[in-house]
Amino acid sequence: MNEQTDRLAVSAAAAAKNRVAQRSAPRQERSRARQLALLAAAEAIVVETGVDGLKMRELARRANLPIASVYHYYPSAAAIIHGLARQYFDTMRAALDASLRRHLPDMAATPSPREAVPRIIDDMLGLYVSQAPSARFIWTGLRANPDLRLLDIEDTFVNAAYLEPYLRRLVPGLPVTEVKMTAAVLIEAITVNLLLAMELPPAERAALIEALKKTVVAMFEGFRVIAPL
Repeated sequence: MNEQTDRLAVSAAAAAKNRVAQRSAPRQERSRARQLALLAAAEAIVVETGVDGLKMRELARRANLPIASVYHYYPSAAAIIHGLARQYFDTMRAALDASLRRHLPDMAATPSPREAVPRIIDDMLGLYVSQAPSARFIWTGLRANPDLRLLDIEDTFVNAAYLEPYLRRLVPGLPVTEVKMTAAVLIEAITVNLLLAMELPPAERAALIEALKKTVVAMFEGFRVIAPL
C-alpha cells in the first residue's frame, strides 16, 4: 500500500508539473528575447495587481506580442507564474551558494554559528529587498496554487541540499539521517521570516531580522548540545 501511494504521489507531482510547465523552451536568440519580454511584462503586472490580475491578453499587450505567442510559450497564467518562480529561485539559489561560500569558506574548519549565520541572513535579506515586491507576490502565487505549491516544496529541498554540507560542518554531531530534513526546516524558517520582514515597516523589520538571527543561532547551538557525538 505504501509503495502504491508513493507511485501515485510521484505521478500526481509529474502531472502537476506538466500543467504549469512552459510549452516550448526557446533555443533561438529571438525566441529567448520574447520569453524574457513576457516574463518582464508578467512581473510588472503581478507587482501592480497581484497574481489575480495576470491575464493572458493583458500580458500580450504589455509584451507587444500576439496572443498566440503567449500561448506558444505558456499555456496558462499558472505556467507564467511558474516561469517567474523559476527565474526567482535561480537567483536566490545563486545568492545562497555565494553567501555560504563567502562566510564558510574553510571546509576543514568548524565555524561559529554566531559569526556566520547573521552575515548569511543579511546577505539573503539584501537580495529579498532588491527583489521586492515581486518576490512577495510570486511566493503568494506559489502558495495559493496547489500545482505551484509542489514547485515551492521542491525548491525548498533543492536549497536545503546546498545547505547540507555546511550544516554538517556547523553541527558535526548531527546524525546523517537528520541532516536533510534539518536543512529543509532551516531553509523554510528563514525564507518565511524574510518574506514576513518585507511586509513590515523598517523598524519592525529590523527587530524581526535581529530576532531571526538570534533564533537560528540558538537552533544551531541547541543542535550541538542535543546531537549525539
